[in-house]
Amino acid sequence: MRPVNLTPDDSLAFRDLQAGNSAQVRVVVYGDDQRELKKGNVVQVRFNDDELNGKIVSEPLMIDDQRDDGGKVVSLVVEKV
Repeated sequence: MRPVNLTPDDSLAFRDLQAGNSAQVRVVVYGDDQRELKKGNVVQVRFNDDELNGKIVSEPLMIDDQRDDGGKVVSLVVEKV
């Protein structure tokens, strides 16, 4: 299961997930990691010291494919499993 690390700015999204709602989050992926982020896949969502399992419920949306560090920013809609 691929980990998805949330930033401090994503505290509301994580609380929504904990409450059972879906949430849109942005993640940075490198290399072939993007292949693991497909609709229907389960990911481990991490925020600070908390984590929960979430299912990707929509096709990932590419936000930025040319970051300075070589990563790509992808938007995911995730719901708690």
